[in-house]
Amino acid sequence: MKGLEALAQSLPINWLIYASLNAYPPNDKPIEIDVIAVMDDRIVLLELKDWNGVLTSNGDNWVLGKSRRGRSPVTVITEKARKLKTLISNQIPSLGRFWVDGRVILTGSATNEFLPDAEKPFVLSLSEARLLGNPAERNRILGKVQLTKVRPNMLVKDFERLFGNTKYFQPCKMTWDGYEVSEEDFYKHRHDVWREHRAHRARDERVKALLRLWRFDHLPTLLNEPDGRRTIAERESNVLAHLGEERSWMAERGILQEISAPAEEILTQHHQLVSIPNGWTTLRRYLGREGANVTGEQRVDIAHALASMTAELHAKGVAHRDIGGDCVWIGDPTNMKMTGFFSARLPGERSVWQFSDALATYAEPEPDWGVEPTAFERDVRSLGLLMRDLEAFDGGNGGLPPGWEDVVDKALAPPSERYPDARLLAEALGELKTPSGPEVDQSRLDGFETSAIPYVAYPSAGEVQTKGRASRYESGPKPKGLVVKIWNGVTRGDAKRDHALLAMLETAAELRALPARGVAPVVDCGLSQVGPFVVTRFVEGTTLETPADRSEGDLLALLAAVIDTVAELHQRDLSHGDLHPANVVVSDDGIVTLIDLLDVAPLGEGRLRSPGWAPADYERRSEKQIDRFAAAKMVLQFTAGRPEVSARNIADAARTELARPAIETLDPLAEAIDIERRRLLAPPPREFRLAARNLADQVLQGDDGHLWVKSYRSASGVESYFITGLNQRLLIRFKHGEIDHIELNDSRLQELAQGVPLRMTLSLTRGEPGGGQALVEFLRVAVPPLEADHQPTAPIVEDDDADDAWEDSQDLGTGAEPDLGANAALPQFPLDTIDVSRLWLRAAEIEEDSVLTVRLDTRLPDVGTAAMFRYATPRPLEFEDDDTVEVRLAPGAAGRRLGLLDLARSDDTQLAIRDMRNPIMGGGEMVALIDRRDRVSKERRRRAVERVTARKSVIPHLIDYFDSTQEAPETDYDLKAAEEDRLIVPIFRQASAA
Repeated sequence: MKGLEALAQSLPINWLIYASLNAYPPNDKPIEIDVIAVMDDRIVLLELKDWNGVLTSNGDNWVLGKSRRGRSPVTVITEKARKLKTLISNQIPSLGRFWVDGRVILTGSATNEFLPDAEKPFVLSLSEARLLGNPAERNRILGKVQLTKVRPNMLVKDFERLFGNTKYFQPCKMTWDGYEVSEEDFYKHRHDVWREHRAHRARDERVKALLRLWRFDHLPTLLNEPDGRRTIAERESNVLAHLGEERSWMAERGILQEISAPAEEILTQHHQLVSIPNGWTTLRRYLGREGANVTGEQRVDIAHALASMTAELHAKGVAHRDIGGDCVWIGDPTNMKMTGFFSARLPGERSVWQFSDALATYAEPEPDWGVEPTAFERDVRSLGLLMRDLEAFDGGNGGLPPGWEDVVDKALAPPSERYPDARLLAEALGELKTPSGPEVDQSRLDGFETSAIPYVAYPSAGEVQTKGRASRYESGPKPKGLVVKIWNGVTRGDAKRDHALLAMLETAAELRALPARGVAPVVDCGLSQVGPFVVTRFVEGTTLETPADRSEGDLLALLAAVIDTVAELHQRDLSHGDLHPANVVVSDDGIVTLIDLLDVAPLGEGRLRSPGWAPADYERRSEKQIDRFAAAKMVLQFTAGRPEVSARNIADAARTELARPAIETLDPLAEAIDIERRRLLAPPPREFRLAARNLADQVLQGDDGHLWVKSYRSASGVESYFITGLNQRLLIRFKHGEIDHIELNDSRLQELAQGVPLRMTLSLTRGEPGGGQALVEFLRVAVPPLEADHQPTAPIVEDDDADDAWEDSQDLGTGAEPDLGANAALPQFPLDTIDVSRLWLRAAEIEEDSVLTVRLDTRLPDVGTAAMFRYATPRPLEFEDDDTVEVRLAPGAAGRRLGLLDLARSDDTQLAIRDMRNPIMGGGEMVALIDRRDRVSKERRRRAVERVTARKSVIPHLIDYFDSTQEAPETDYDLKAAEEDRLIVPIFRQASAA
C-alpha cells in the first residue's frame, strides 16, 4: 500500500498502527479499513488514495481527471468511523470513551485544491499526514480533543484483544485496483524482474485477471530509473497503440488488454493488471493438461493460428522477440492471445535490444550461429520450438500431416536458412492444413485490397449483429439505406480461404458492375484491414419465413417469381449456395429479391450451409444444384397441406424433383407452376351441349381442358368439323345451313394434338337433335378452315350430286378426314414450311454442345500442380498425347473454363486438372472435356452458320438456296482456279456430275 511505509516511519513508535483490516459490524455490511492509528489522544481511520491528476467533485462524487471515482471518500470514512466507534463501544465499553475520527490521505500527485471547502479539512497530503506525530501540528490538522487520564495507545492488550477477535476483525486480502490474488507465482521471470499471479475481482470472482508485480531493482541501473522503467512497463501498451493506429485486428483480438489504471509515475515496485478470459490458461499449461486429447489437426490449428498472429505483427513492423509457451494464453486451438511484449521491437520507439538478456524470459536463447538473426527470425525460431512442443503431445488421436517436420526444421534452421518472417511460416502451415488446392493468383486478391475501414466508411445506423466472425448492420436512412456485412479477421494466406475470398469478391464486383434482377444490388466490396466486406442496398419487404395468408393466385405468382429469380441467377453463371426463406425478401408489390448472396466460411471451405435447406450429400453437389434443391423445398413447404388442386399438383411436382439424386433444372417445376397459373387465370371454358339420336350420354374428355378441332370446307361450301378428345373423336358435317351428319368414333394416336386447341367442354346427349347450330357458329369463328384452289381429277359437276360424290369418295361416314394427297378430289393445301435458318442454327448449337461430359466424384490429394479427382464417364478418354484438352463446367463447350486436362496423370479412374483458373471446392461437378482444336473448329462453323443465316456471308442469300419457300436469284460468279488448284477442279466436276 503506497505511502504506508513512509507514514509509519514518521509516526511515534509508541502509537498502535493496524493496517489492511476488514471489520464486520453486527447486522451491517463489512468495512474495509486501510489504516487504524491508535494515537495518544484519539483513534483515527486513514483512507489512503494513490491518485494522480486533477481531483474535483461533482455533487457527492469525486472525479479524477475525467474518471468518476464514486462516492466522496470523506463521506465514506466518516461513516466508517461512526460504525467503528459503535463496534468498539459494544465489544470493549472501556474503549468507547475515546474519540474516533477519519481522514483521507492522498499519496499521489492529486490534491484537495478543487474539492469543496467543507471537505478540504478531511483530505490530507502524505506530507501533512507525516506531521501528525507532532501534537501541535496534529491539533492544527485534526482539531483538539479532550485528553483522558489513560491514553488510548497505553491499552495495548485491550486493542489486541479487540482486533484479534476474528468474529469482528480479519486481515484484509491485499488488492490491486480491486483485484486480489487467487494463485500466487503463476509465472516467475527467470531473473525475478516480475512475477505473474492469477487474480480475480474482489467483488466478483468470475472476472479474471493476470497480476504482474515488477521488481525494477533487479534490472540494470539504466533501466531502473524513471524513463527506463516507463519504457519497459509501457512497452506492451505502446505495441497495442501502434497496432490500433495501423488498424490491425491483433489490437482487439490478439493481445491481452491491460485493465489497471495508468500510473503517473512508474516506481520500483510497480503492478499491472491484464484481463484474462474465463477458463483460459497459458499454452504450456494447456498442453500439459490437454495434450493427450489434442488431435494432430488441432495441433496444426494451434501452430497456424500462432504463426498468423505473429505474421500480422511482422506485417505492422512489430517483432515480439520473446515468444514462449507462458506468454501465449489459449482457450481452444483457434482462440489465443499474446502478452509479454517488454523486449519487443516497435517502430519509432526506443530500442531495448541491448537489455534483452535481462528482459527476455519466455523464449529460449538463440544458439551462437556466428551471425546475428533478425528480430523476425527470432520469432520464427520461437514458433518452431513451440511446434516441437506440440509434437511431444501425441495422444494417438491423429498424427501430424506430411511435411510437418520439414516446416519445423526450416523454422529452426540457422538464420540464413530459416523462414525470414512469420508470414512465410504461416503460409507453409496453411498449406499443411489445406493441401488440396492450387495457389491463387494473389494479384487478383491485391486488386480488392483497400485502406478503407467499412465501420468508418459506412457507420452503423443501429445494432450490429454478430454471428461467428461475420458482423452485419444497416447504414444510412431507410428506404435507401445500405446493409454492410464484414467478416472480421478473415485474412489471406490459406489456399482454400483465398479461393473462397476471391470467388466471393469477384462475384460481388461483377454484380456491382452489372446488377442481376432479383438480387440485392451491390454498392461496394473489398478486402480491408479488418476483413473482407460487402455493402448492398437495403431491400424493403418481408422474408418468406414471415407467416402470411396468401390467396391461391398470390401464392402461385410468388412461387413463379422465386423459381424465375433462381433460374435467372444461374443463367448469369452465379449461385446463392445458402438459399432459404430468410434469404428471400418479398416487397409489397410482389417483387422477389435474394439477399445474403455473398458469403465465405472463416476457414475457406466455401459457402456457409443451412443444412435444413440443402441435400444430405450437399458436399458432393454443386452450388446450383443446392440452390435448386432449396427452391424446390420452399415450393413444397408453401404448397403442402393447402386445399387447392393447384397446390396439390405443384407439391407433387416438387416432391418428384426433390426425390432426384441431383436437380439439374428447375424447368419441370416452373412448367407445373405455369400450368396452374394459366389454368387459374384463364377464362372459364365455353360449354356446349349437343344432342342427336345416335349419341350416348357422355362428356367428350379433353386434353388438359382443351379439345382439338380441325375444319374443312369443300368448294361448294360443305363444312366438316373434327373435334378430338383423349379417347373419342366427333365428326359434324354442316350443309346448307343445318347439321347434315354427326358421328362419334374412337380417336387414334396420330390424331391427338392435331388442329386448333379450344378451351371448351362438350356434353353429348341422346335425344332430339339440338345445340349444333350454336356449336358450329362458335367453331366457324374459332377455327379457320383448310381451303385452296380445287384441282379435281374429274370434271366438276355444278349440282349437289358433286358434293355427294366427293363425300362418298372420302368415306366421311366412317369419321375419316379428307384425303389431301395429290390425286384427291379435295383441293391441294400447302405443307407447313420449315424454318431453315432456325434449323441450321440449332444444328450448329447441338454440334457445339456434343462433347464428352464426366462427373467429378471424390477429390484426391493433389499431385504437383494438378488437382486430382475420381470421375465417372460413359466412355473412355480418347485424346491423343499432344492434344490440348480444356476442362469446362458443363454443359457444352461454352461453360466456364476450369483448367486443362493433364493427360499424363489421367487414366480410366482418375482425372488430373492443371492450371486451374476457378477452383472446384469438392466433387460432384459435371465438367466437359473439349479438345481445343475441335472446339475452335466448331466455333468457326457456328459463326459461319450465323453469318449465312443472317445473310451476311460472301454469297449474301446463300441460305435461300436451301429454303424451298424462297425464290433465290441465279447469280453467276466468275471463279478462277489458281495454278495449284487445277488438280482440284476435275474432282469438283466429277462430284457435280454424280
